[in-house]
Amino acid sequence: MDLANLSTLSGELGVAIGERSLWGQGVARRACELLLQEAWELGLHTVTAEVHRPNMRSHALMRRLGFQQCGIRRPEPYYGVPVAVVQYVLKRQDRALSPSSADTRTAG
Repeated sequence: MDLANLSTLSGELGVAIGERSLWGQGVARRACELLLQEAWELGLHTVTAEVHRPNMRSHALMRRLGFQQCGIRRPEPYYGVPVAVVQYVLKRQDRALSPSSADTRTAG
């Protein structure tokens, strides 16, 4: 989990849960919610993310977090096969309108 390519207003979310036994248990979602909360507290206005087109779990996670698809980037290798990379964006002002933002406020 990281925030890369940081500037004063934006950063890029990266997430990888390598342990398959943890997939589907909400670990990535909760970790991303905490990282987004930190991003907003740092004063970032925009967080982006990129997902390989075949990675359906990550696309679903981005949508649950409130990200919107904003573009397609050139193909790059994914398990040895070139695939398109889908770009996502989440703006802080839109986060307040996202259904998952209520979950973040009440969780924990």
